[in-house]
Amino acid sequence: MITSGREPDIGSGLSEFFLSFIGGGLLGVLAGRALLWVIPWVRDDRLAEATLTLALAYGVFIAAERFFHVSGVVAVLGSGLAVSALGRSRIAPYNWSFLTDLWDQIAFWARSLVFILASILVPRLLGEIGLHDLLLVAVLVAAAMAARILVLFGLMPPLEYLKLTQPISSAYKLAITWGGLRGALTLVLALAATENAALSPEIKRFVAVLATGLVLFTLFINGTTLRFVIDLLGLSRLSPRNQVLRDQVLALSYAEVCDWVRDMAHDHTLAESAVAQVVEPYQAWIVAANARDAAERLTERDRLAIALTALANQERVLVLEARADRVTSAATVQVLLRNADLLIEGARAEGRVGYRRAAERTLAFPVGFRIAYFFYRYFRIVRFLADRLADRVELLLVTRLLVDRLPASTIGGCARCSASASPSLRARSSSGDGKR
Repeated sequence: MITSGREPDIGSGLSEFFLSFIGGGLLGVLAGRALLWVIPWVRDDRLAEATLTLALAYGVFIAAERFFHVSGVVAVLGSGLAVSALGRSRIAPYNWSFLTDLWDQIAFWARSLVFILASILVPRLLGEIGLHDLLLVAVLVAAAMAARILVLFGLMPPLEYLKLTQPISSAYKLAITWGGLRGALTLVLALAATENAALSPEIKRFVAVLATGLVLFTLFINGTTLRFVIDLLGLSRLSPRNQVLRDQVLALSYAEVCDWVRDMAHDHTLAESAVAQVVEPYQAWIVAANARDAAERLTERDRLAIALTALANQERVLVLEARADRVTSAATVQVLLRNADLLIEGARAEGRVGYRRAAERTLAFPVGFRIAYFFYRYFRIVRFLADRLADRVELLLVTRLLVDRLPASTIGGCARCSASASPSLRARSSSGDGKR
């Protein structure tokens, strides 16, 4: 903390920083959870949900800054992360899409306004920029790059080895390192520092120069050369497996369009010749996509991985449909969405083995269940275990319902893939006896 007439106290400044950061994050997460608790009361009214999310963003910022004296920016970020992580299970899918579009528009306006304000306020602080300032900006850019490299190449490998995160190739890590663009948030923090009356003019100028220099470097250097770096690393070309997966998704989409056209033609009694003329291009695209798949000559292992990925993606779609139909609780929907994501990532990373491991993880008893069983076994407290058992039964029943609804066409009509995938699915749908 910097005060007039005293030397900077680094220890006090660090403690205040962490208190403000952690306090803002906790306040934001609690506010986000409170919003999700209130959301069911509005009964899927999307306008009311949009109003509540707007009130949350502004309200938590004001409360953090004025009443709790913690970081308002971090509080807003924490509330947004909480809503983003848990909102899909408590907000109807069509309302979620509406909120996403709304906040994309608000974010665009906010970014534009930040850059306009920066263009008005920052130039007067940069009027006398010199070689020393440029050297400081270069040091800051190098430090930012070094920090990204340390995280991606130093901290990520142990997490990958411990299976706490999916492996990331070196090419992607290099692209992430070069593509770490800075923009509106950096400028907002810099503008907040320049408007702080407790800081001296020298410190205000120092912060403004470094923040603006970093933002301009990332936008005009990193941003303009990122496409070249991606091409140089070979990331602009899909792997054969991803090409087949893309073509399969396109073929399924084209088939759905054909079905919609035929249904509309039947409802409005349109001529078959007109329907055939509309459907013909989509059928040609389906044939072309299937021809490309046949020409790729993928191994059986790769085709099985593609099939399992498509199967898990379709399961995720069915979970969202179950949320829209209100056939299960929000907590169960959240668990099912997490399980579907685990299956998708496992199938993408390790194929059948990864899918099976993810399926076993989805069937494992969570920590809350084990704690409830501990209280029952040693203290004979039944209530906690009864609640967890009810959640477990609901999860298994809904999982079996979703597995039964998975269409065979999801795995691209490949009978061998369906046969290979079915043991894991049957285990997940009937695991009540094996895991009891």
